[in-house]
Amino acid sequence: MPNLCEVIITRGKNKGNQCRQVNRVCRHEKTTCSKCDLQFSYKHSYIQHSCQINCRMEKVPRTKVKVLSKKDNEFECLKQRLIRLENQNKKLESRVTVAEQRPSINNFVVIGNDFYSELVDKVGKENAVLYLTTSAVGRPIEIIDKLYLEGKDPMEYPIACRDTDHFRYLNSESKIVDDYGGTCIGNLMSERLQTAILMAINEAINVVDENNTSDSEIDSIVEAQRYVTTGVNKANLIHDLSTITRNECHPFFKE
Repeated sequence: MPNLCEVIITRGKNKGNQCRQVNRVCRHEKTTCSKCDLQFSYKHSYIQHSCQINCRMEKVPRTKVKVLSKKDNEFECLKQRLIRLENQNKKLESRVTVAEQRPSINNFVVIGNDFYSELVDKVGKENAVLYLTTSAVGRPIEIIDKLYLEGKDPMEYPIACRDTDHFRYLNSESKIVDDYGGTCIGNLMSERLQTAILMAINEAINVVDENNTSDSEIDSIVEAQRYVTTGVNKANLIHDLSTITRNECHPFFKE
């Protein structure tokens, strides 16, 4: 198609000539902006205008950035450490069974597999989580006392000790275990106490994610997590357990 454009060239070596006289293809076709109806004789002018008007009309999405405080960073670290700890304790947690009514034999309560659920049944979830992540931290013997000894006659304790470290207790299979030295009861109690505190920490973190939690409450969770990471001191636990359950006249020791 022949070039019929009569636009006068205003610059360059062809200044003063018509477009059709020097160009085979016309570049002066008028373009109308669809947004503001302005007409442009030059394509590059229209493109420049189009870019400018698009920038004004289109809203550039902004990425919201949340600035984390020192407390937030500490809590994120806590959650990551907790995840690692949970992975390390899969073997422990696999031993925790669904909470059931604890059986009893001749008024003796059997030591269960799931201390956390037993405490929840006894005092409620909120109180159990608060207790396990605050006042009970560093004092595991108090958890055992609250679960199995509190309010009971010493002759009905599910654990008894004589001669400093000779224990007998009812296990989850309702059998009396004879434990010289306290190794078995120490391992059993420390593992289940650690799992109970771990489950309470996990529940406390879920509450923190949903509610506005105070700094002191977060500090308590951090402290509980620090404690459960280092583990329960078995030697101290066995000593404390022998002290509060010492009873040579207990029915478990009647031959």
